[in-house]
Amino acid sequence: MTHDHHIKEHEWQDGLCDCCGGGNCCMGTWCPCILVGKTADRLTGDESSSGCNAMCLIWTALTYSANLGCIVSISQRRAVREKYGIEGGCMRDVCTGFCCPCCAAIQEYTELEKRQAAAKHMNVDMNGYQAQPGAQAPMRM
Repeated sequence: MTHDHHIKEHEWQDGLCDCCGGGNCCMGTWCPCILVGKTADRLTGDESSSGCNAMCLIWTALTYSANLGCIVSISQRRAVREKYGIEGGCMRDVCTGFCCPCCAAIQEYTELEKRQAAAKHMNVDMNGYQAQPGAQAPMRM
């Protein structure tokens, strides 16, 4: 999967209804609990997660026992927004989590993928321009 490393500040990289592009569409449609779990792990820095974790189980239990999986979705959406300074608010998160939980899960996971890939790309670029040992200017007294 190729990533465009240009990141838009304070907004989602993809729209809510842009969920059909990329490989996350099937996962978000047929197994959203896995995508919710993978998103939770990416929020804590684990990019290689299978998604089968506590958040996945909590989302599944809440969704299938009381149709309240949107609570997890709303909380996770807020966490992604706050982490990257994305504009929005509580009511928008509630409406999105309640009305479009699968599209929201795809958008949130894709957001983390793109931003983390861009951060890695920037880190590689920055590391390529570090000063070489012994090439530093002498200290003046």
